[in-house]
Amino acid sequence: ILMTAGSASAQYVTVGTATGTNTTTEQSPINIFYRSLHYQTIYTAAELQAAGFVPGATVQELGWDVVGAPINAMPNYTIAMGHTTNATSGTANYVASSTLTQVYNTASYAPTAGGFDMLVLSSPFIWNGSDNIVIDVCCDQVYAWNSSGQCSIFSSTNGSTSRRSDVTLQCGLPPSSSHAWKPVVRFLINTGPA
Repeated sequence: ILMTAGSASAQYVTVGTATGTNTTTEQSPINIFYRSLHYQTIYTAAELQAAGFVPGATVQELGWDVVGAPINAMPNYTIAMGHTTNATSGTANYVASSTLTQVYNTASYAPTAGGFDMLVLSSPFIWNGSDNIVIDVCCDQVYAWNSSGQCSIFSSTNGSTSRRSDVTLQCGLPPSSSHAWKPVVRFLINTGPA
């Protein structure tokens, strides 16, 4: 009798149905209206499950639905992820960056418009099956600010939070603004045994 090991089941899942886009001057994971950005979003366990996540799902890639690309590249673009019991991303519910795990970093990020710009994570993230997931994005100072960088978003009270500045780096600093939306995000996940 020949027996074979189970194989991983990889699939793309999308969290959120677009209800619009951030404006060219509003915060999002790819907006450069200010030179440095720190942006954080929490996706709830219910949202993840509705999209197809199962306990132990391993995130290998994630991407934003880029509607308008930022004119200038975003330097030292970093994504960190973690679990949280917080259900919203308001300024009072900020998850300290120091408690999260860095899963992606590139010296220069220049997303392409026209769909989901998928990023391969350097450290796959395993969902514990019960908590919410926080995604933390930051970048160093863009060469020059520009009113550009738009992605698909969906309405959600205190869905995301951010801070930005033309003068100082914002990575690791607590947020100063809350937003009534979340970016639509696509994940490539494995849901079966490796």
